[in-house]
Amino acid sequence: MKGRGVRFLLAAAMAALFILRHDDWLASRDLRVLGLPASLAWHVGLCVAATLILALAVAFAWPRDLDDDEPPAGDS
Repeated sequence: MKGRGVRFLLAAAMAALFILRHDDWLASRDLRVLGLPASLAWHVGLCVAATLILALAVAFAWPRDLDDDEPPAGDS
């Protein structure tokens, strides 16, 4: 599952994180998770998930030709 499939999954995961970042259901509660307010813990988890998704995007969806250190043959 290379190319478009991986890019589509990564884009869908980022879109899901964008939608899930709205935490209206946690803002009104006085709940603690690991000593943090639940809303803050939710955003910490979203940041970790976004970091993992973007690392996967760099590893699997980054265009290979952008990593070339040599200029194209036509440029002098």
